[in-house]
Amino acid sequence: MAGIDCWMDENVMMGGEQLFEEIDKGISSSQLFLACISDQYSSSDNCKKEVLLANDRKRTILPILIASCEMWPPRGDTAVVLAGKLYVDLSSEEKFHDSASSLIGAIKKSLNMN
Repeated sequence: MAGIDCWMDENVMMGGEQLFEEIDKGISSSQLFLACISDQYSSSDNCKKEVLLANDRKRTILPILIASCEMWPPRGDTAVVLAGKLYVDLSSEEKFHDSASSLIGAIKKSLNMN
């Protein structure tokens, strides 16, 4: 997308692979971690672990709100990591059209691609 390489566990994982080992490799080799936040994401133990790992690995974390959440930052394990971070709001079709280009700009800025 827009000249940006992306690793995503659900598109890369093959049957029989070690899920957490591959996620660790993906996050550890990344420059930027996009967290697609929704209430379901925030309550998923695996998604929480991914955000915490990205934080521990000192990756830049860019939160993307893909569905309305009860509050920002979402409660729980990731609240401390996400607190104070601005998110890109793609939570509705209207917001998606308004914010998609700013998301690409934020990604490119984080990756020093400007």
